[in-house]
Amino acid sequence: MKKLLFISVMLFTLIGYSQELNETKNGYTEVVDVKLTKKDIYQKINEWIAVNYKSAQDVIQLNTEDKVIIKGNYVLVLSNNSFRVHNSLIFSIRDNKYKVDLMLNNITTSAFKLGDKQAQQIMSTYSPKKFDRNTYNKFSRKIGVSNLKALGWSDKKIKRKFLDKPLDENLFNNYLKDKLNWDKSIKATFQSIKSYINQSNSDDDW
Repeated sequence: MKKLLFISVMLFTLIGYSQELNETKNGYTEVVDVKLTKKDIYQKINEWIAVNYKSAQDVIQLNTEDKVIIKGNYVLVLSNNSFRVHNSLIFSIRDNKYKVDLMLNNITTSAFKLGDKQAQQIMSTYSPKKFDRNTYNKFSRKIGVSNLKALGWSDKKIKRKFLDKPLDENLFNNYLKDKLNWDKSIKATFQSIKSYINQSNSDDDW
């Protein structure tokens, strides 16, 4: 995506966000009511795609007046490492209403080797609703045990060298910072779409 999305991330706290995102197991969704016809909404969605992606033809998977599906990605910083979040945006269109579903597909980074299992673990850590400290500690322990078993560690070794040792308290604090960045990036995507569709056609007059 172009600079518009990243500017939206920075400005999100200054922008009113009228509808709560519904976070599902595989992603996020929002239904928005607008005083526009299906044709007008469809046109604005395609304009938004053209503005925010280098090549609209490369990302569009389906393009009808009822539904538009695109596959793209955006950059997000977690724990001082740059990640690329690969996702699908599904637009369902009706007169005076549209729905946006953001589905998480994968997460990658050039900073280090990241397997499919680890990518899924990262998305599972940040995409659910925010963990409290106790829930996060249990979740991170579960992931740690799974990864150590994959490395061939025995249950006895895992208990002695991992489970019997206290967790670093800073891990939860770092999680909270990363979770905030994650949520802002998701909400900024939805806000960017909504702001573009809601803007008056007169805004383009010059």
